[in-house]
Amino acid sequence: MAQVRHHKPVSLYLLVCPKTHQPKYVGQSVNPRTRLNQHLAQARKGVKRHLCNWLRSLIAEGLEPEILILEEVHGQEWPEREQWWIQHFRSLGCKLCNLTDGGEGIHGYELPEEVRAKYSAWQVGRKLPEETRRKMSEARKGMKLPPRTPEQIAKHAAALRGKPLSEEHRAKLSAAGKGRPKSAEHRAKIGAANTGRPVSEETREKIRQSKLRQAVPETMPENLSLD
Repeated sequence: MAQVRHHKPVSLYLLVCPKTHQPKYVGQSVNPRTRLNQHLAQARKGVKRHLCNWLRSLIAEGLEPEILILEEVHGQEWPEREQWWIQHFRSLGCKLCNLTDGGEGIHGYELPEEVRAKYSAWQVGRKLPEETRRKMSEARKGMKLPPRTPEQIAKHAAALRGKPLSEEHRAKLSAAGKGRPKSAEHRAKIGAANTGRPVSEETREKIRQSKLRQAVPETMPENLSLD
């Protein structure tokens, strides 16, 4: 990792695979486009390096990586920012070409709102291939994530509140919950959350029919009906 000796702002950039849309490399430069051209030139010369190997595979197909500017840093803080970004993408299960892990000594650093907006806009409309989703899922298995703070839980709940669910999503949630025992504390929380919430006549009828079926024995005379 070369040291930057001038006083121009340093750009932290991300190279993205044009085929899978997965983050592949985090780097820094005062001129990211020029730096990318240097990487491509090294790959064409046959430099033996993980990044160059990946770039050669793209060049063979007539492709180049997409480049995304993550943020600009003034002063000598760029090494910490670069390390943070490497740790950030690896924590998401991304297989980066970077040779170092990074991330030491900068826990708790929060992204500027402008950077969050850029990254969010970049992801809008991008659908990952099924194979990529599977690999990311496998990479996350067994990862020990820190417990969420009450503030994070509240933000997540606020983001989901009022968001309509598709019928397929509702069916999956229903299937996942069937047969799962609920603790007394869990039942109490559900009851408290539903207290005072208006219930439609259609929902009341469904609840009534469900309770009737639970109360009726499995075997009953054929001439009896729940209606």
